[in-house]
Amino acid sequence: MIYTSLISIGIFSITVSKLYSFKVTSLDRILIAIFFTFNQCLGTYLSFIMIIINSCIFFLVCFYCKLKAQEFNQEFKQEFNREINRIDFNENSIRIITNLLNKHNEICLTVKDFNQFYSKFYLINFLTLIPTSLFLIPIIPMMSPFWMIAFSLGVSSCLLFIFFVTFITASLTNEIHKPALKMAKLEWEMENWINLKIKLLSFYERITNKKNMIGFSVLNIFVMNYPRFGRMVLLYCRFLFLFFKMSNR
Repeated sequence: MIYTSLISIGIFSITVSKLYSFKVTSLDRILIAIFFTFNQCLGTYLSFIMIIINSCIFFLVCFYCKLKAQEFNQEFKQEFNREINRIDFNENSIRIITNLLNKHNEICLTVKDFNQFYSKFYLINFLTLIPTSLFLIPIIPMMSPFWMIAFSLGVSSCLLFIFFVTFITASLTNEIHKPALKMAKLEWEMENWINLKIKLLSFYERITNKKNMIGFSVLNIFVMNYPRFGRMVLLYCRFLFLFFKMSNR
């Protein structure tokens, strides 16, 4: 809301200044400025609401996929501990492992489907909200107490939400790639079940492929994981320190 209020004030002042170049009365200038400002503000607020709605949906999708991945890892770990101690596998264990692999595949397909849209939305958030907050934070100490509190709450809430969703995204990537080692060990133990052995090997190769990681990505540039999340936080803190250092000169 703070960003949209600033945009609204800027639109109003620009509109009034432009109207002074035309030969119209003061009342006409004010009415036309109010009309254009109202239209611009309405579009700005609607865009802001759409961004909030999409961000909330993205968070729910990430959280849902993470819960499904955690559920799969728990079930796969239990089945792995039970089967790895057996001398030989039976048809029931093969059926359970196959169903678990299908569940993992469904999680990956869900992430892939949603990522077609949210990879672009992710990039927009990185290119708009984070740089805007960097420019606003050094200005906040120069404001009056009321605006200082309002801007601080707005900027901090946006940043916390972005970093929290990014952390959930990174943890989802970790959960999807977590069972790789157990799949490799389980595949090694299977000698008489060639079809499942090949399926486990293909799953292992897919989730250990560093070039095509499974998870939500920033466009097609990179997939968010824990190392990239840590680097993002460090870079943000570094730029924030540089902005404060430049503003104190």
